[in-house]
Amino acid sequence: MGRMLLRFSFSNFRSFRDEQEFSLIASPLKGRSSAIFVPGLKEGILPVAAVYGANASGKTNLLIVCEGGVTEPRYFTDLRISERALLDLDIVTAGVPKSVVERAVELRRDGQNDARRSKDRFLRYDEVWCVFDVDEHPRVAEAKQQAGDNGLEVAISNPCFELWALLHFQDRAANINRHRVQHLCRNHMPGYEKELNYAQLETRYEDTARRAWRLDHIHELDGRPGSNPSTGVHRLVAVIKQRGQGHLQTRNL
Repeated sequence: MGRMLLRFSFSNFRSFRDEQEFSLIASPLKGRSSAIFVPGLKEGILPVAAVYGANASGKTNLLIVCEGGVTEPRYFTDLRISERALLDLDIVTAGVPKSVVERAVELRRDGQNDARRSKDRFLRYDEVWCVFDVDEHPRVAEAKQQAGDNGLEVAISNPCFELWALLHFQDRAANINRHRVQHLCRNHMPGYEKELNYAQLETRYEDTARRAWRLDHIHELDGRPGSNPSTGVHRLVAVIKQRGQGHLQTRNL
């Protein structure tokens, strides 16, 4: 006698957070004329079942396209794991700022096309972030404009991503170059080269976010948003933290 799959369950898959079950076992209701009864089974079996409706307990499909191939991907991966964030997170590296934005536009379009072809909305990205430095890169303003034109979020650091790490340990208001930022990071985090020790940074988040926000506010008042030193990484970190399981459970109380 052949075998038949009557039910299966899954959880934490793509946009689905909570456990879901698909079952062909007939419910104990009257009038089950369509159910099939098999010798040896107490329950009736449904010959047909359908899935419909939205995923009300879903996760966010988030794409981060980074300039760097080590520091940023490792940091955001560790952050998601630590926060137990309800995210299906893809991290891609793409080089200089203009390439980062162009790659982000391409990947978002691919996701939209896949969702349309498969009639599965969970194949598209809910949010797309571009993470890059000002440093000495060309066409930064053009990259920022292209991101805005395409509805992409940006987390730009001036001069570099490591400024976000440095703000975990100290304020910084004066102009600073990338080499000085990295030198100060090594002073605060002995042994630091490229990979940030997330556990060392985690407990300092609140002060760090305030420092980053204060820099943004000062530059905006001066009419020079995004000036050196500044970093928009705090906005992306806040997005990931807001999707942490602890945050969501508290919000739902």
